Amino acid sequence: IYGIAGTDGYHELRYTHNYIFPEKSFFRRLENSILKQIGYFDNTGNRKAPLVIDYKKGLKRMKCSIPSNKYIPCIIPNWDNTARSGKRAMIFKNTSPKAFCDYLNKEIKEYLLHTENPPFVVLKSWNEWAEGNYLEPDEKYGRQWLQVIKTAKEKMLK
Repeated sequence: IYGIAGTDGYHELRYTHNYIFPEKSFFRRLENSILKQIGYFDNTGNRKAPLVIDYKKGLKRMKCSIPSNKYIPCIIPNWDNTARSGKRAMIFKNTSPKAFCDYLNKEIKEYLLHTENPPFVVLKSWNEWAEGNYLEPDEKYGRQWLQVIKTAKEKMLK
């Protein structure tokens, strides 16, 4: 589906389990069986508990190279959709403006290698307080989330 407007920017934001073995192989079925037995997910594929992932490690798994000249990167500062998804939730732990800054700078660096792409970036759910995904000032970090965006923008314009 790469190259189809409206899908490219969101492709990498689907977090999936990285299986060791190829789909439909005997070893993949064995791997699924072991994951079910240890409680990773039940028979329908739904998790029995929220998936808690370190922010930096999780973002590496969602990273993909720029697939086409229609690609618009979509970045995510943090995430916790437990309130909406319950046991099927995904939670990024160890999020911070510093970690977000590192991620944003890597995305921008990759993006600048492809000057044919549209000149913008999508911020996923930048005000989704119910999903723990926001950039607005808060008590813990003040305006640091927004400062990361401002600094990145100023750096790009130089």
